[in-house]
Amino acid sequence: SMARTVSLLSSKDYLIYLLTGQHQMDLTSAVATLLYDVGERRWDLELCVLAGLSPEALPQVVEPTTCVGKTGDGAKSFGLPKGVAVIS
Repeated sequence: SMARTVSLLSSKDYLIYLLTGQHQMDLTSAVATLLYDVGERRWDLELCVLAGLSPEALPQVVEPTTCVGKTGDGAKSFGLPKGVAVIS
């Protein structure tokens, strides 16, 4: 059920979360959810509620190619060092 969703992330954005701890989604992924209002540049809260998705589950939307953080403790499981820039 969408009501139990803690954070809406694409597979790529989930990997970014594992690497950096950041809950974010790039604009192209947000648009693909069909829940993002491109004209207003924001999540369409009415659609999210209709889908049963809590507004708290919506990540920050960033432009593609944004540096969203650096690798943290999660990088170890991928064989990466800490401190590497991660680009959305």
